[in-house]
Amino acid sequence: MNSTAELLGRVLTDLDAVLSDNVLAGLSDAERITVLQAAGAAFRRVEAVVVETVATGDMGDFPHAAGCRGMNELLQRTLLVDARGATLVDRVVDRVRRPVSLAGERVPARWPEMRVALLDGVVGVAGFLAATGPIEKVWDRISVDQRLAADVALAGCARGHGVVFDDENDPDVEPDADGDVDGPSPTTQDLKALAEDLASMFDPDGEEPKDEDARRRRGSRSAG
Repeated sequence: MNSTAELLGRVLTDLDAVLSDNVLAGLSDAERITVLQAAGAAFRRVEAVVVETVATGDMGDFPHAAGCRGMNELLQRTLLVDARGATLVDRVVDRVRRPVSLAGERVPARWPEMRVALLDGVVGVAGFLAATGPIEKVWDRISVDQRLAADVALAGCARGHGVVFDDENDPDVEPDADGDVDGPSPTTQDLKALAEDLASMFDPDGEEPKDEDARRRRGSRSAG
């Protein structure tokens, strides 16, 4: 049975073949589009491999076993990315990790449907963070049902499904006239825009305590 490293090694060999002997130089424009689409799919799956490899490891011992001070350094050295790139990966890891319960079973991820979308290659690190970021900002001010609804809606959007809002707590996937829900893949900005709409709908008043504190400070300065 091939090891995971051997399987990835074969992928690298195939990519080397694509990059050799000016293979890409002789492509037509239509072929280049196809190659870019395939490369994007491969890129997102590689990101998913990175995230899931880290998410399923021991967060404390894993980096130290490699002689690194923490996960950020480990990611920088293994992926050859900068600190910001490592931070982005680590942020996704926090949102897809499935902790082990006392019974020894893995519990659901913070974003279960978006995690599956990541593993399926329909969204990468940038898209995942764009989709989840606005909801994370209001996480403590919305209900569990709203969080789950946002997760489902955003994962559906990542897969090219249309999303409609039946009521403020229930965004649904809308099939087209043929009953099909597939459509064009959304951009990272599309995912962010939907997430911002959901955050505004679920938390229309925003951070009221901070707003009140700001008003009090303005009043104190005026009085002085």
